[in-house]
Amino acid sequence: MGFIGLWRKNGSAYFAAYTVFLTTICIFQFVDILISVVFFRYRMLKPESVHHFLAKRYSEYGKGRPTIDYRVDVMHYCLKCCGIKSPFEKEVIIRESIIRYIIPSCCPYKKYFCTPFQAYKDNCSSRLIIESVDYFIYIKLAVINFKELLA
Repeated sequence: MGFIGLWRKNGSAYFAAYTVFLTTICIFQFVDILISVVFFRYRMLKPESVHHFLAKRYSEYGKGRPTIDYRVDVMHYCLKCCGIKSPFEKEVIIRESIIRYIIPSCCPYKKYFCTPFQAYKDNCSSRLIIESVDYFIYIKLAVINFKELLA
């Protein structure tokens, strides 16, 4: 009903512009879902690949690559995790003396002197897989709903 009123009041140019805008949004949503489905279909997360990915990121942490540091920090904050399998691993240690100090983002309040005992207890490997599987389930539900709309 609103479309007819828009067309009568403002002419067909507004109606056409509004239609193009809505069509563009629908196409972007469809492409986003399609890319996600293709990605998860051909590259399902396996524990070995996640361990390898995290080991590589941790080995590059603090070596003068701020984008890697930022990504690792964001992963710790968002997933509330630390280390590949635990916060006691050598990959997250940044300084070792009498006390082991680990990556500051492993601690809930980003303390500079973060110890494994203060860190998040969950490991990043399992948290990353769980979050990815949950995201994949949402994508599958969106695709199923989209197919039902077309039927």
